[in-house]
Amino acid sequence: MKYEWSNGLGLGQSKTVSPLLTTTYTVTITDANGCTATDNVVINVASCGSIGNSVWVDANGNGIQDPTEIGLNGVSVLLKMLQVQP
Repeated sequence: MKYEWSNGLGLGQSKTVSPLLTTTYTVTITDANGCTATDNVVINVASCGSIGNSVWVDANGNGIQDPTEIGLNGVSVLLKMLQVQP
């Protein structure tokens, strides 16, 4: 079978994508007899939260920076997206 994807993804049975906005991808499948089927895959992108502009040790674990919990200098935060496959 041949799998052809829209949005410049090209050929292949599976693809990995990381759109910044909700995006619809169309896949056209062609079998050995030349029969085709088409389907859409919608990747919904939603804002799940945000990070403030400071980092501190949350000593009491309440998620709030208390007066005694001072910020840490020279710290950067790296967010990674995990791919979940059904």
